[in-house]
Amino acid sequence: AATLAHEINQPLGAICNFSGGLLYGLKKSGSTDSELSATLELVHGEATKAGVIVNRLRKYLTLEVFQLQRMDVNTCIHDTLKILKDLLSNANAVTRLELDSRGAIVEADPIRIQQVLVNVIKNSVEAIQGIEQSGRFIRITTSTVDNWVQICILDNGPALANSEIADLFKPYHTTKPGGLGMGLCISRSIIEQHQGSMTMTQMIPNGMLTTIRIPAVS
Repeated sequence: AATLAHEINQPLGAICNFSGGLLYGLKKSGSTDSELSATLELVHGEATKAGVIVNRLRKYLTLEVFQLQRMDVNTCIHDTLKILKDLLSNANAVTRLELDSRGAIVEADPIRIQQVLVNVIKNSVEAIQGIEQSGRFIRITTSTVDNWVQICILDNGPALANSEIADLFKPYHTTKPGGLGMGLCISRSIIEQHQGSMTMTQMIPNGMLTTIRIPAVS
């Protein structure tokens, strides 16, 4: 995957550089050919998008070396919510925390776990845009069950079709306009490399429950 990504990114990089150079030249020369500029901008944008897709696929397929350390998932959740504070506020989302008071200790890469949490919570924020502002919520709970630390993220967004639920973790599947469809499959890959699991369940009558399980440490 790394070799293929490198080989593909070279011509993609050239396309980006040449189209970007042409756009700069047109603007500097004062060209009024708006159709040519618009076409070049499309070429540059699509080449850039293709490069992003290739890099995300490489990360998905490649087993990266994680920086494992003893960490409290509760602390990671609080840190993640600080990062997403503005996003949650702008979405008028009520965040409900029910975190295990004893702590939720795992051996994991904090940056990678935060990457997963950011992705899942962002998905929940986007999902609840489809309901009345006054009723929007995201509930995050942690618990330790049978030597597993369990993180549950529940939102009350609109229900998805059964076909969409079955494809949630497939690469390139997305329900968002302009989405690349790599976030969830990369997130599950990260959790599985921590010897854990990640599932998503449609709630009745609406809402989505994401359950993440990582081995607990004492």
